Amino acid sequence: MIVMADAIFHILESTCEGWETLVRYIDQLLGTGNEIFDIEAHDDLIFDDDLYTRSRRCFWAINCLNESLNLLQRNMKTWTEQRDDILRPMARKLPSEKTMKQFDMAIEKCDKVLAKLMKVKESFHEQRTKAVALRDGVSRCNHHPRLSLTTSSYSPQVQ
Repeated sequence: MIVMADAIFHILESTCEGWETLVRYIDQLLGTGNEIFDIEAHDDLIFDDDLYTRSRRCFWAINCLNESLNLLQRNMKTWTEQRDDILRPMARKLPSEKTMKQFDMAIEKCDKVLAKLMKVKESFHEQRTKAVALRDGVSRCNHHPRLSLTTSSYSPQVQ
């Protein structure tokens, strides 16, 4: 049973590394937030080109994050169900105190990965909020009646 818990730990750890890689990729895709202080980068944030490059990127990120959140929550639920419904009841039958401590340590390692997965989940929620704000900002500016979108730079129209 300790071997099973250790195997689950390695699977959870590998899964967590994959999710953390996705967090870093989407962070890079969405930008740091410092773009607002760079005039050219700022304009790129609020205006899209004729191919809707920025909007498509935001829609992709939102859809990816929605699906990733669902999968991540399933990963976390699966571990907690396995731990609570299978491993812990089986642990009552362990032959010695020493074996029980080894088992508890293996479960604790898995729960530490679960805590890291919770942080990934929080990051996904934050990234989704950022992607929605970026998408909505681009969308609103592209349809604003006082803004000309013949180029990707801001040019207010005179009324």
